[in-house]
Amino acid sequence: MSGPPSESSAERLAALLARVRRRLRDEGPAPVPALPGLPTDPVFDLSRPDGLGEGWFEPHTLDGRIVRWTSRRFEFEAEVNEATHAYIEAALYSESGFPELEAILMANGVRGSEFRIRPGWRRYLVALPAGLRGRARIVVDVGGAWCPHATGHAPDLRELGIRVARLALIPFLQLPAAPEPASGLREDVRRRLSGVPDLPGRLQHMESRIFELEERVRLLAEADRELGGTLNRIEQELREEIARQLRLMRR
Repeated sequence: MSGPPSESSAERLAALLARVRRRLRDEGPAPVPALPGLPTDPVFDLSRPDGLGEGWFEPHTLDGRIVRWTSRRFEFEAEVNEATHAYIEAALYSESGFPELEAILMANGVRGSEFRIRPGWRRYLVALPAGLRGRARIVVDVGGAWCPHATGHAPDLRELGIRVARLALIPFLQLPAAPEPASGLREDVRRRLSGVPDLPGRLQHMESRIFELEERVRLLAEADRELGGTLNRIEQELREEIARQLRLMRR
């Protein structure tokens, strides 16, 4: 699905941006460390089976990172404290033959968000069911699987879904660090602000926060478009069903 967000979506994003700006202003130049003893939401170590349920294959190294293949449906368990979203960094391979996949997340049997998985390595921010707290069993169905042997790309006989490089449960405002900005833009920012007193030492931190904010807003806008498309599809299906029932009644 493509196209700009709706007017209401744009208004919500503007409100979100204002809240995030206030949050960044109030937090100051450095993140506040967690207090000892307080629970935190998990970042899963993909090299270990801890918290990972059915649907995960053995870990392996790719470009210096630990990754795992999943099957079509995969599970994980964790204590949810402040988290509002699942963060998934994953790849859908073009060899699968899928132009995209329609995935869904559920937690403790409660339906969460639908989201689209597109080819290539991407970052997904998927909303958990509202009010989810405590021990949670989370299931993701990516909507399709493929076999490398059947497609002629490898002798691998497994039924694969996606390849995951990072998995975490996070509050929305604690999105993991975004990729580094382009070097040209980074140098331009330094050049413009290098004369401001006391700023050079904080510049790198400010840059990373700005790019993290842009990534958060982009992910939220994409999730909002996906939700809007799902609601529109459901509405259309209901209209068609009502029209069908009316036709039957008139006979």
